[in-house]
Amino acid sequence: MCGICGEFYFDKSGKAVLEKVRRMAGLMAHRGPDQEGFYVSRDQSLALGHRRLKIIDLSTGDQPMGNEDDSVEIVFNGEIYNFPALRAELEGNGHQFKTRSDTEVIIHLFEDEGVAGFSRLSGMFAFALFDEKSQRLVLARDHFGVKPLFYFFDGHRLLFASELRALVCGLGYLPALRQEAVFDYLILQYVPGPETIFEGVQKLSPGGYLLADRTGVSTGQFFSLKPGAVLEKEMSRGRAVEELRQLLEESVRGQLVADVPVGAFLSGGIDSTTIVALMKKIKGSGVKTFSVDFSALGGAAEF
Repeated sequence: MCGICGEFYFDKSGKAVLEKVRRMAGLMAHRGPDQEGFYVSRDQSLALGHRRLKIIDLSTGDQPMGNEDDSVEIVFNGEIYNFPALRAELEGNGHQFKTRSDTEVIIHLFEDEGVAGFSRLSGMFAFALFDEKSQRLVLARDHFGVKPLFYFFDGHRLLFASELRALVCGLGYLPALRQEAVFDYLILQYVPGPETIFEGVQKLSPGGYLLADRTGVSTGQFFSLKPGAVLEKEMSRGRAVEELRQLLEESVRGQLVADVPVGAFLSGGIDSTTIVALMKKIKGSGVKTFSVDFSALGGAAEF
């Protein structure tokens, strides 16, 4: 879990304030205790901040990270599970990698395919890319919105952050509460997107992207979940079970790629026990699990 943030001014009269972005990043130190990094564009219209929790490529994967000539910079929160295959393809296209990290794969994929390439990323992610040549900022969030990303745009500047309190720090004032959002939270225990509890602050949609340049801001989707799944082929129950097993094992195998120990939360439910069983099958011994007892709260049956 990392934290990203930034500020982008749309007119040349405004300058991104690095110290402000430092404060925003500092409020997310719990998300990334291992390293912090910052980037300011040549014309000082943009500042990016990053707090890193090291998972892959511990020594050279620090951020912000650039491409070969540092004309494209990224701050990234998450993990890309299919990055080895994408890296091999991109190296075949002539890209030269400076690190072993999954972060660098996103940069070169964007260079080759633009926002359309984001649909090929298998993982959980939220990131900001800045193209110095085109003076364009791109925000993106994973297919199902696992990783958070909030933003504020007033026609003059764009602020974004992984957490609301970091974004509010960048604003410099506490926005008004949305009455509808308060009702939503009391009834649903969450605020449905793309709105948030604050006026003028939005969540980037799952599978969505935001483009920002001197002309303004636009949003779109690189992925949308189709309502109602349709079987592409008829299959027996046994075949369906086997295909599901293969898909689950492939998913778990991809998520075990790390340069630090990987564990799992284990309850009495079929989901976590299935995942841990597959971890054991793939890794053999040494799978660490953690369980939490909520019995004191009543109504919990995790054990």
